[in-house]
Amino acid sequence: MICKECQKEFNDNNFGKHVCVHSMTIQEYILKWNYNNIIPLCGCGCGNKTAWRSVIRDYSKFLKGHNALNRVKSEEEKKKIGEKNSINMKNYLKNNPEIMKQKVDAMNNSRKTSENK
Repeated sequence: MICKECQKEFNDNNFGKHVCVHSMTIQEYILKWNYNNIIPLCGCGCGNKTAWRSVIRDYSKFLKGHNALNRVKSEEEKKKIGEKNSINMKNYLKNNPEIMKQKVDAMNNSRKTSENK
């Protein structure tokens, strides 16, 4: 990685320490050189500023939970999600038979109530 402040080359492990020479934190350096000193906005279009994530040494692309907003899923994606949810639910109910019994009882009670109307 080449420091844009002094043009010296560093490996990723030492770069964060090097930035201190320029009286900056790594966050300030990234903000200056990658974002023109403007905290990036959420990619969903809500207009809110994203948060700094020290683990990835960058700003988040989205605020928590916003990455799915305004995104339309294709029919193929919906089908895959539905299939995966079905498998997960079957496994969950298989491993939790008491919940399966509660669901069956609730369905049977619902059926009895609607038949009596």
